Amino acid sequence: MMDNKYFVFWKRIFAFWTDSLILAILANFILIFGFDFIAKIGNFGALIGFVIFMAYYGVQNSEICKGQTIGKRLFRIKVVDGNNNYLSLQKSFLRALMLTPVFVFNSLMFPIGTGAVVYQAIVGFYSALVIFLFLFNWPQRRSLHDFTVKSIVVANDCENTEITHSKKPHIIIGTVSVLFLMLCAGIFTAAPKIGLDFNQINSISKVFSEQNMKLVGYSIQRNYTFAPKDAQTIQADAPVSSINLVIADSKIDINNKNFANARVNDAAKIFFKSKVSETNVDFVNISLIKRASIGANSKIQRFSKNGTQQQWREEIFR
Repeated sequence: MMDNKYFVFWKRIFAFWTDSLILAILANFILIFGFDFIAKIGNFGALIGFVIFMAYYGVQNSEICKGQTIGKRLFRIKVVDGNNNYLSLQKSFLRALMLTPVFVFNSLMFPIGTGAVVYQAIVGFYSALVIFLFLFNWPQRRSLHDFTVKSIVVANDCENTEITHSKKPHIIIGTVSVLFLMLCAGIFTAAPKIGLDFNQINSISKVFSEQNMKLVGYSIQRNYTFAPKDAQTIQADAPVSSINLVIADSKIDINNKNFANARVNDAAKIFFKSKVSETNVDFVNISLIKRASIGANSKIQRFSKNGTQQQWREEIFR
């Protein structure tokens, strides 16, 4: 019968929340005072988060801190190997490295396109598998980062450890389940909406990139009931079709309304010169965001503007 030294699931959860809170406070401090710089370097900001994450978990989960982060110390658990020895600094850093796709590199922002889809699919699958094994690979709850360095998390008063082999059904069921869910999500995302297909969005995304803008998100709605009261092309409260574009623009200055308005109009010109605007879209909302991210923590400034196609065209092509 398995010893209670392995039943530390909730302690690990609470320890993780504690460590995450500490890192979030540090990250928000960095984002507040370094917002413009981090927004300018874009995805390279994740390297800052990478260094912080690796230093925090790599050092503290090693023999230097007796296998305990601040959270683990508070809840009296520790990371050890199969012989109940603390991990060397090298192994602890490797263990932390295996978790960076889940907590650091899962929030990288790329323009919409095939490359972004592939990256998100890979990171999403990896993250889902790590979480699945932690939740269901009981009783030891060992996941990919533990497999890599042959580690285990136990109670502080544990005097000996024994790593059991993970049951193959756990890994097989987890892999198949995650792949199935991702396939369903892909089919749902790729479903045709208002005559718009991925190739059209991909082509306009490339044009935005040429103008130092990143089309990072879009959504389409049918039977959208809101319309501005002064709309000339549709009646207020009449069912319409709308498209929402989210564009990352590190140059935008939210505090300078005239400049921000000029930038959003530049984005609108790109949209209305594309074939996408010729589809059945009545109402257009464009949001420009300036985003600073160091991994799991981000700070965003946003400037949005909306209107009917006719209203947009009258303003930007006058």
